Order: sequence, then structure tokens, then C-alpha cells
Amino acid sequence: MRSLLGGGAGFFTGMLSGLFGRVMSADGEPGWFGGLTIDAPSSGREVVCACMARAVQYRAAAAMSWRCMMMSPRADVGCYEYRQADAGKILPTLLNGCRTRLRRCDKMSNSSFLPSAPFVMSAESRISPRRVSVAPMMDWTDRHCRSLHRLVSRHTWLYTEMVTTGALLYGDVARHLAFTPDEAPVALQLGSSEPADLARSAKLGEQWGYDEINLNCGCPSERVQRSAFGACLMKEPQLVADCVKAMRDAVSIPVTVKHRIGVDTVEDYAFVRDFVGTVADAGCEVFIVHARNAILKGLSAKENREIPPLKYEYAYQLKLNFPQLEISINGGIKTLDEVEEHLKHVDGVMLGREAYHNPYVLAEVDARFYGAAAAVRTREEIEAGLLDYARAELARGTYLSAITRHALGLYRGVAGARGWRRELSDSRQLAKGDLGIFDVGRTHLRDAAALEAVES
Repeated sequence: MRSLLGGGAGFFTGMLSGLFGRVMSADGEPGWFGGLTIDAPSSGREVVCACMARAVQYRAAAAMSWRCMMMSPRADVGCYEYRQADAGKILPTLLNGCRTRLRRCDKMSNSSFLPSAPFVMSAESRISPRRVSVAPMMDWTDRHCRSLHRLVSRHTWLYTEMVTTGALLYGDVARHLAFTPDEAPVALQLGSSEPADLARSAKLGEQWGYDEINLNCGCPSERVQRSAFGACLMKEPQLVADCVKAMRDAVSIPVTVKHRIGVDTVEDYAFVRDFVGTVADAGCEVFIVHARNAILKGLSAKENREIPPLKYEYAYQLKLNFPQLEISINGGIKTLDEVEEHLKHVDGVMLGREAYHNPYVLAEVDARFYGAAAAVRTREEIEAGLLDYARAELARGTYLSAITRHALGLYRGVAGARGWRRELSDSRQLAKGDLGIFDVGRTHLRDAAALEAVES
């Protein structure tokens, strides 16, 4: 594979784990494959089944007939094919962010998976699927939180809370990994410094249907440090590279890294540049940069999110130094105007606590950053969807408070929001599973709106 790619080999290192078999065109002619034969002689034609981390242009060094792009659990699979004449030219960018729920070439044993006509890329298709994302946040971004965020935005990329490999390998896997299809796309963040454990856990994540595996190299909490992972891993870039390689060898979905820009008093840009370079050599193509140092001693996790100064320019410089990589930025970003400004310099923006405390901030993400044509949902429509979700979850035995606690900021900034939050926090009604608290909560919103109308 590497010999075919020449100067583009570095980019495709990140996709080798997706190579599962050779295929050939049923009619032997360039164009859309009429059928697929797994492990058949292909005369040098190879199909890469992968989820591309970033749409980039690359230079072909030899004749190729390829590319299987798995779009979604329900979408068809299309294969691009190029002639010898394309060798040495800049080939088109290919659709990034393809979903790999079907994932394996050996599942495509007949032409029923193939579309009847070639897929035509639009400008919208070339943007990163992680153009806007919500950060993994301990005790917050569980499946109920993600379900609320998905009601607000169809396209925002979502992350789980960090899950340790020990919890998966020796605990209740379903409790940690179960999620509803409506949450997708969703990435699983893992915490560990053991390559073998990470590989096994990443495989579990893939089997449970996650779209990405993310390695936590940014958490500064003492509890995480005692387990020798999180931000302290930035001091050992080769170990991180080994972890990434182990996971990439085990799964076909993207393996990404979330990290800080420095540790303790190390503030030199060269530190994070070399970290990214070393890990990228192991095949990681997506880096999420929390643009602050991690202070491992003397600051709490909360203080680490507020006291170390933000240095967005470090993330911008990483994009300049590694244009082939997908670089997302995180830290202190609160408005979509800020998101738009950052996207002039990097590929993606990750929102953190603002998205949790003010989930409606995501309402215009789909239209503004993904080109979606669907109308922006109102808060009332989102609440109605959440009510339906809560009703279904109650039937499964879920505590109502596990759901409502994530929605307290839905009406943030709206008159009457305080009364609405108070009703959704009523422990006695929550214990009863009383969905009537939504109706009572809305009376506060209606009364406040009526009062504003009279006063105006």
C-alpha cells in the first residue's frame, strides 16, 4: 500500500487499519464497481475502507482503483476509481467524516450495497464532521445529556464522558457504552496509558457502534494522574504514540487525541509541536487542542479550566505546521461568533461547559456550519422532544432526575427560566417520576412572557 502512494503515504498511514481486502471491478472497466470480490486478485487495485480524518488533497504516485466510503449505517457504499492518467496529479478531495458503522469490507459480498450512480461531492461534504463538537465532560455528557444535545443539533459531534479501560475490561460494559441510535454521531473517550488495554477497549467501543475513539491526554485531575494517564501523558509522547498505534491496529474507526498545549511550567510551543509530531507518526490524524497548560500540582481540575491563560495561537500554529492533520480547538469558547472566528484558522471547534449550561447555543450550528436546510428548532420543540424521551426512559426504569438535570439551562436567558428550573429540580416530584413538572414549569415561562408583553 505504501509503495503505491509515494509522497502521499504519510496521510494514508492513518487509514491502514481500515484495509481489509482487495476488490476488483466486475466488468474490469473504470467507474463504479458492479460487484465486489473479497480477497480476489486485483491487479494492484486496492480499496481502502476507512473513515478519513480530514479532507485533504494528495498526490497520486501510481495507478489506483479505489475507495470504499461508508457513509452511515443506512447509506450506500461508493467506490471511486482513478486511471493511470491521474498518477502524479492532484486528485480531488474525498468525502471526509464517512461513517463506518458497516465498516468491514467482508460485509460487502454483493452489489446490493452499491449505489446506482456515482456520488457527487458538494462543498458541504468536504467540511470536517467535527467542525463543531461538544467536549467530553465527566459526570455531564452521559447518554441523557447527549440525547438532549442531539435534539438541539443534528450534526454537532458528541463525546462520551471519559471511560477508563478498567471500567470496560472489568466492569459493566453495557452501563458504560450503551447509547441510543439517535445520539449518533458520537465518540468514545478512553482513559488509560496501557496500549493493550486501550486496544481491547477501543475494540469494544467499535463493536458498540461508536464513530471515533478518543484518548484523553488533557485531564489534570489528581485522581487521573494517580492512574498515570490524562495530561501527564503529554510528558511521554512515545507512549501516547504506542497507545494510538495499538488502538488503530485494533479498530477501523478514527483514533484521535485530546490534549493540552503544555504541562506545568513548560510553555514553549516546541513542546506541543513535538508531541503532536510524535503521535501523528503513529497514525493519529485528528488532534483536539485544549489551548491551556495543565498544572498538575497546586490547581484543581476546575482551576485548571480557568487559571492557565488561553493561547489559541498555539493551536493555529499547529495547523500551519501540520496542514495534513485535522486540528480542533477547545477552551473558553462561548458563542457561535467565536466559533466562526476560530474556524478561519483550524478545522474544528469544541465547545465545553457553555454547551452544557446553555444547550440552546447549539441551535444554529447545523445551518451555520454544516449548511443544513432544516429549520432551527424552538426551545419549545426541543422540550417536547425531551418529554417524549423522558417518557420512554421512565418506562425503562430511568430516574427522571437523571434526565432533567441536563436540561436546566434550556431556557437560559428567557424570562421565567428561573421558575422553570425550579420546577424541574423539585426532588419530590422527580422521585415520583412526575412528568407534570414540565407543564408546571411552562406556566412560569408563559406568565413571564405575558408580563413582558403588558409592560412593553
